[in-house]
Amino acid sequence: MITSKDRIKAVQFAKEKLNADIIVMDDGFSNRKIYKDLNLILIDTKKKFGTGCYLPLGPLREPVLELCRADRIIFTDKNSSKIPVEIANKYNLPYTVCKMIPEKIYNIKTGEILQKNIKVAAFCGIGSPEQFYAQLSGLGYDVIKEYSFDDHVEYNQKIIDEMLENLTALPFITTEKDAVKLKNLKNTENIYALELKPDLNLEEIFNNGDMKKPKK
Repeated sequence: MITSKDRIKAVQFAKEKLNADIIVMDDGFSNRKIYKDLNLILIDTKKKFGTGCYLPLGPLREPVLELCRADRIIFTDKNSSKIPVEIANKYNLPYTVCKMIPEKIYNIKTGEILQKNIKVAAFCGIGSPEQFYAQLSGLGYDVIKEYSFDDHVEYNQKIIDEMLENLTALPFITTEKDAVKLKNLKNTENIYALELKPDLNLEEIFNNGDMKKPKK
């Protein structure tokens, strides 16, 4: 995993220092400076294009018409929503469905699995908090309190302590994306993370002739 403000330098580092054969770039579709052999666009089956507005008012980074530059759409389905195949058909693009299956809910300190059918509190700092809470309810948990923070929030001790102040007896459930930000904080012994397992046919994506030849 490489993080860098300069993506060209990150790619050069991966090739020269790590001898990488394949580089997967997150949020790289809008980057026109690096040639991509395969452009995959992820679209949430429920949110689709959201408000249709650009960041920060909506989820879009560029016009929807730019889908014509994509090679394939991957529809991410977290709540068994209807697959919006009309989007793929409109732009004449092949598509793959990625089901996000809840695997387990585990304690971030001990790995202990959380029992079902109990009352819990939940918190997250992601783009679609309502989908996360719906997943927990669908798994049989009674979510009596929700704390939604800004996407990519940086947690600190004050945030954790204020959340736990009046609900110390309840298990708190968060996402794995949020859980990794809590490892250096105290009072997290009763916090659990939801592990999602992607059900995705990679062979359909990479081995069906859609992969373009690298640019010389």
